[in-house]
Amino acid sequence: MLRLWKATATWMFLFSICALMPLLGQETQSRASERPPLVVELSAKKSTICPGGLLTLGVTIRNNGNKDLFIERSIDQQLDVFTLYLQYGSKTETARTVGVGDYFGTSRPPFPALLAQNWIALGPGKFYGGEVVMNPKDFPHLRVPGRYLVKGQYSSGDFPLRGYEDEVSKLPFKGWKGRIETNSIWIEVTNTKKGNGR
Repeated sequence: MLRLWKATATWMFLFSICALMPLLGQETQSRASERPPLVVELSAKKSTICPGGLLTLGVTIRNNGNKDLFIERSIDQQLDVFTLYLQYGSKTETARTVGVGDYFGTSRPPFPALLAQNWIALGPGKFYGGEVVMNPKDFPHLRVPGRYLVKGQYSSGDFPLRGYEDEVSKLPFKGWKGRIETNSIWIEVTNTKKGNGR
């Protein structure tokens, strides 16, 4: 009787495991699909600067998905593609500079040139990056000693190219569309000598 009970319990256990396997697989696939296709990372050459100094940041955009993507090439803060924020206490400061996008007027640039100038193809696992500078003209608190949290947001609107719809439809893969937050880093504005480089 005891052996029969143990055998029954073992079979029930194995049956439960087999029944749960598809669900576990679905959960793993769901987590993978929830993972953002792009990751944008901030880094600072110097975590400490003098009051009124420039803060140079590295920006890395990585394709974290399994498909090729086009992303906007520019990480210029003036083009509303990449936005930086300086946080102090409960308040947040963003650049005061206002930029504008391209305007073609009556001319119509060739599509390949326009694509190469404004977009870059990013394969799975590949990354692209550059540097951005936070200027105290745009972020006045960089003149004030203190410890600040810096973060950013990268955004892209697919291919906002009016008049090039046919060319866009023939591209081998799509442009990434969305907004994504960067990591946050701490920086310090100080009057001491370590503000000259650390």
